[in-house]
Amino acid sequence: MMYTRDVDMLVSDSGLTKYRLVSKTWFIYDREDRKEWVFPDTLTMWSVDSLHPGNKLVRADSAIFHVPEDEWELIGNVRIHGLHGEKLYTPRLHWQRRDKKLYSNDSTYFYTNGRELRGNRFEARDDLSQYSIYNNSGNFVVDRKLLDDSPTAPTPTQTTNTSSNTSSAPASQQSADKPKSK
Repeated sequence: MMYTRDVDMLVSDSGLTKYRLVSKTWFIYDREDRKEWVFPDTLTMWSVDSLHPGNKLVRADSAIFHVPEDEWELIGNVRIHGLHGEKLYTPRLHWQRRDKKLYSNDSTYFYTNGRELRGNRFEARDDLSQYSIYNNSGNFVVDRKLLDDSPTAPTPTQTTNTSSNTSSAPASQQSADKPKSK
């Protein structure tokens, strides 16, 4: 085991700097039965990408990086602020770097494009461009004038009918991306 204090480092992939990582404590386990990095104190990561300006922020009370799986497990008060103003809050989040996928099997709060969404499970691309929230509820900003002027405006019963899952995928992809029953 290796122990490091006051960590502030840049992480690169394929020769390109990807993000900055800051934490008070870092344990590296490199044994046959345990290959992981453990950050028992607050972990903060910022994206460093000259092609996509802006900062993506990831913060959690603690974290574990599972080296063989190339997967982060963020634990406690997980917060992600996306490049386009998206905000995600959850108690626990997994980030599969190789697959560019985020997921949480816990309560999730997601804010994007004037919408506040809540659910008990979440899956997304790691840039938050596509996401699915399961067993959801939320608040949406609706321009009532547009609904009233539309010849195909929803009836009151249609507006109160909510689906149990929300997806940002295009309609043509949603049937293929429907959640599977366990």
